[in-house]
Amino acid sequence: MLACICEVKGRYVSMRAFYKKHMNVIINIALLAATLAIVFIAIKLIIPYFLPFLLGLILAVVMEPVVKIFLKLKMPRASATGMAMLVTVGSLATITWFAVAKIVVELSLFIADIPFYTGVLKNLSVTHEYRKARRNIVRKAVAFCQRYD
Repeated sequence: MLACICEVKGRYVSMRAFYKKHMNVIINIALLAATLAIVFIAIKLIIPYFLPFLLGLILAVVMEPVVKIFLKLKMPRASATGMAMLVTVGSLATITWFAVAKIVVELSLFIADIPFYTGVLKNLSVTHEYRKARRNIVRKAVAFCQRYD
C-alpha cells in the first residue's frame, strides 16, 4: 500500500494534515466548479430563447453607424434603416461566401495530404517510449513512498 505522504515546503506531512490545513481552498475550488457547472447548464437551457434577441441587438449596434451616415445624406429614417440592412446583410453574405470558399479549399488540401500524415503516424514509435517512461516513473514513485512506510 502506498503511503499517504505529500511534500509541503520541503518537509513531508501526512495527507490528513494537508487536507485539514487546506480545507477552505478545497471547498472554494469545489464551489467554483459547481457554480461553473450550473452556469454552463443554465446557459445551455436559456440560449435558445434569448439568441434571437441577442442577434437583433448585435445587428442594431452594427447598423447604427451606417444609419447615421444615411441620415446625414437627408434620407428618411425608414429608408436609411432599409439601406443599412441591405449593406450589412450584403457584406455579411460576402464575407460568409469567401470564408466558406477558403474552408473548402483548405479541407480539400487536407484530404489530399491524409496519406502523408498516416505514413508519418505509422512510423512513430512514441507509444513504446511513452510506456517505458511511464513504467519508470511509477516504479520510482512506489520506491519513494515505500521509504516512508
